[in-house]
Amino acid sequence: RKIGALGTPNLGAIEEYARVNERYTYLTGQRDDVLGAKKDLEGIIREITQQMTEIIAHWRKQDLRFDGMYLGYLAAPVQAALVGEVVEKLANPGCIVVVDPVMGDNGNPYRGFDESRIAATRSLCRRATVLVPNLTEAASTERSIRLTEAALLLERPYDPNPDAAALEAILDGLLALGPDTVILTGIPGPDDTLGIAGKGKDGPVFTYFH
Repeated sequence: RKIGALGTPNLGAIEEYARVNERYTYLTGQRDDVLGAKKDLEGIIREITQQMTEIIAHWRKQDLRFDGMYLGYLAAPVQAALVGEVVEKLANPGCIVVVDPVMGDNGNPYRGFDESRIAATRSLCRRATVLVPNLTEAASTERSIRLTEAALLLERPYDPNPDAAALEAILDGLLALGPDTVILTGIPGPDDTLGIAGKGKDGPVFTYFH
């Protein structure tokens, strides 16, 4: 009676278990591959950061000074801090510092850009002579709305088609970070053209499309 109380056996249970187990094994392998790749990437970033530290120490030992610097993608906040130290300690008077705050495109931040990396990049932008973000980099942080570089720097919603007034507001906001000149890239223009919009301190907005 006790065995009968268990009900009718599920004859397909063994096959169902095999199917689910196969899927579980596959997904577990995929997860382990991703975690392994992440660990490898973090190791590479640490290695590059260490190399940067050694190179900068050598430059300082040699008392090198720079008349121009171009700063682009940085993989970690500590790298932004190191580069900021180079600007502070090794720039000649009048050094032109061009900062391209590579963080995202088409309204989305690149994977791995959390608030700490965005904040570190924003801080570095304050040292720029010329700031060259795209619309995404200029607008917001990595919250639920669509964003990119201008958006990321200014913590504002990403607008893929800003009008003239919105463009000037973005440029003025970026100038308030500290650079002398801002050149905003990835601006949609007439007849499917793409261009730039720029502005210097107390200067008019200029645009170019092609």
